[in-house]
Amino acid sequence: MTISNVLLRCSSVRRRHSWPCRSACCLPPLRNPPQQPTRPPLHPGPTQQTPVTGRFASQCRWGLPAKRLVIVNTVQNAAVVAKTMRESGLDVLHLSTALTPHDRDVVLKRVQRRLQDDNLRAWTLVATSCVEAGVDFSFRCGFRERFATSSIIQIGGRVNRHGERNDQGGGKVYDFALTGEGVTQHPAATVSGCVLADLLGKGVLTRISPADVVTLAMRAELKAYGGLPSDLLLKAGSERDYPKVRELGRVIPTDTRLVVVDPYLKVLLEKHEPVSLKSLLEGSVQIWASKIEKLGLEPLPGRQEIFAWNDVYDPDFLGYMSGVLRNEEFLRAKDAWII
Repeated sequence: MTISNVLLRCSSVRRRHSWPCRSACCLPPLRNPPQQPTRPPLHPGPTQQTPVTGRFASQCRWGLPAKRLVIVNTVQNAAVVAKTMRESGLDVLHLSTALTPHDRDVVLKRVQRRLQDDNLRAWTLVATSCVEAGVDFSFRCGFRERFATSSIIQIGGRVNRHGERNDQGGGKVYDFALTGEGVTQHPAATVSGCVLADLLGKGVLTRISPADVVTLAMRAELKAYGGLPSDLLLKAGSERDYPKVRELGRVIPTDTRLVVVDPYLKVLLEKHEPVSLKSLLEGSVQIWASKIEKLGLEPLPGRQEIFAWNDVYDPDFLGYMSGVLRNEEFLRAKDAWII
């Protein structure tokens, strides 16, 4: 597996879903699993100014292997990237929590069939981190939007997973960053992304073991945060800073609402007909509570805790993000993005 560094940035407001590529770095391939691997340093490539629909899409057609995985940090970024690539003529599948569990299962089966067929033309799966664990995928190359160091190592486990391409040079993994209108920045990526960029720039990922790389990255992140969360929690408690205690004591914020997408389920729920929990979950999505009002969603009659999706839903591609991406008022609103 080769780890390379690619930086993609948005162009103008009018080109919401297109990015010009600013810089790139590439390494000679490293086979996976390694056999006494050599770890060469990163070699910066020439600066590029061509929009992604030209340069990046062209690379996907001619310069990169046929089976590609792209993992981004937010549901909105997955939809933006997948939509852009499909509009440029590429064969793209999309997988994120913008799809209901039922529809995600359909996409997963489609991906598995495609991975087993070596006669298919070039294609790409654009996904969120939902494919970083628990699935047995093996792509020819991978792209990971810059996040934590462990994330770029995780995607390495989805590229040449079983060493089946060793005789063809193994696989490659690219790190990239996105900015601009339509693209959202995951709040947890700020510090960890900077740490990863620093390690990539120093060539650390090619010199030491993955476990040691992750340990090094965690130490750097903790230093940037000012110490272990427990130390900060104790400090906040001793100072009676209770809002800070609440913030630090919450491991993972999960303030989401259940939004029903399946039209048949909506009818049953409105009529107060019995619906199994399994059916309800399979035909619904989870959306952050803070976005419910901005998206104009209303609760089902008599069921204040369950909302109904009232816009376009595409079960075969972008799910509820098909409606979000055409909601100009939502996209213009401050902090109106989907993680």
